[in-house]
Amino acid sequence: MLYCATGVNRDIHAVRLINNLAKKCKSCNVKEIGRKRKLSHETYIQRLKEMGGFVKVKEGERYQGGAKKILHICSICHGDWDVAPGSILEGTYMCKECCVSVRESLMAKVVKQVLKHYYPQTKFEYDLGFRGKNGGVSAYDAYVPEINTVFEFQSAYHDDEESKEDDYKKMKYAIENKKCNYLAIDHRNYTPLKAIQFLFPWIEEIPNYVDVSKDTTRRWDIKQAQELLNQHLSYQEIAKVLDIKPHCIQDAVRRGFLIKPKGYMTVIDRCWDIDKAQKLLNLKKYTHHQIAKKLGNGCTEGAIRACIFRGLLIKPEDTKLIIPERRVAVVQLETDGTFYKEYESCSLVNGFNYHSISSACKGEYYKIGHFYAGYLWFYKSEYEEMLKKYGKIHVADALKNKQLAIFNPDSRKILQVSLNGEIVNEYDKIIHAEKEGFNRKSISIACQGKSGKNEKNGHSYKGYLWYYKADYENGKFELQKCTNQQKKAVVQLNFDGSFHKEYHSLNSADGFRANYISKACKGGAGHKYKGFLWYFKTEYEEMIKESTTVAM
Repeated sequence: MLYCATGVNRDIHAVRLINNLAKKCKSCNVKEIGRKRKLSHETYIQRLKEMGGFVKVKEGERYQGGAKKILHICSICHGDWDVAPGSILEGTYMCKECCVSVRESLMAKVVKQVLKHYYPQTKFEYDLGFRGKNGGVSAYDAYVPEINTVFEFQSAYHDDEESKEDDYKKMKYAIENKKCNYLAIDHRNYTPLKAIQFLFPWIEEIPNYVDVSKDTTRRWDIKQAQELLNQHLSYQEIAKVLDIKPHCIQDAVRRGFLIKPKGYMTVIDRCWDIDKAQKLLNLKKYTHHQIAKKLGNGCTEGAIRACIFRGLLIKPEDTKLIIPERRVAVVQLETDGTFYKEYESCSLVNGFNYHSISSACKGEYYKIGHFYAGYLWFYKSEYEEMLKKYGKIHVADALKNKQLAIFNPDSRKILQVSLNGEIVNEYDKIIHAEKEGFNRKSISIACQGKSGKNEKNGHSYKGYLWYYKADYENGKFELQKCTNQQKKAVVQLNFDGSFHKEYHSLNSADGFRANYISKACKGGAGHKYKGFLWYFKTEYEEMIKESTTVAM
């Protein structure tokens, strides 16, 4: 029998106690929760003061119970924070954003500063020589030489078995090898004030010199770093002076501990002459790319734009769009080779993808060369050479030119064929078939004979067979008049066995899922699915011939 910690003779579930899921019996726990909920507004304010005054209720808000969220003031960012009072009483002192950005618990911040106040020689993140996982340095959170004591501030990150074993080795090393006193404090068991009183019993409230926004894990001088940053030194240069890694400076800037001066430039920005860049920009005849190329020394087009954005470079107001020399005019043709339109560059073609046009002009657009989105695309210079050579652009002539090889547009004509082998429709382009409600990609896959796992059904899509006209006429693919497709035809019956509807394929039954129809046709769930009976057409016809009554 396990008894409640309050002394009341009520048993506690051993498993919940071992796993730290309960410290009191159910009755006492309910009373404690009720006590939190029934606090008056004045009592709740007093509780916050007793906890150290890190969190305050925003003016105009009133306590309405432990679960009712009200606005508080965060102890780190001092901004509004919507949180339930019950969470505050359980030890939550900062908003979610600050919880993510703060590296250590609030209790550790406070205790470290009080230790430093009473013991000036206190060192944080101190290396006593212990090597943890993979032989890496495992520093102690604080070391006080005056009393020869090391401190470890623990949290939920230390609860797994591997961390517990490492913490035990760390404690054993400090006690046996270094002959130090060892003290571990878990922030879940102490409020900041109680943790201070555990070490310094005479302190009645949080001292005024405690700054909860201070990062006590930092071992380098933040003031010196700010002075170096004001001199426009790079992160690498500052890190070299302070003997730290550059990412520490970058992280401090991101968190707001360091502030970059106005007009701060990176190393790449400062390698080139910014005055010369301004002179070139004022001439109004060079693009950013050309200016960067003239300046050299690591200057890039992005660096020029960044300096303009930050005000380090001033762009003339009346500067017009400059077409750079590297941009090449392109020509858009119909599939029969007739001229359609000309553009100064690929990027100025509206309604089409820039990279696709560029690939088509090079004859590298997938496997179809110069064809893209129903048109042929060429660089203007190459198009003019073809005109001089052939007089007029013909597809056959273009095919002879290996450099400008394109596919024969006639070979892209599409045939839509019924399952019985009759030609239903002919389309000049797949795009035209798409307008009739078919998917362009699915038609393309079907025309290549790849639409199904079974090669015999590879040309089927939405109850039809699809072929490229040239392949069909050349006999490249045999027309599928296969009975395999007829086996896919299904019959839909009412529960009384009467005929309801027939579908030429599983997928053509709108409002029903093909895989479930297939299972029902094979006898699954007694041929029932969504209030109907389902049979393959061939099976149903055999049943009719034999005059077999359809089972309910």
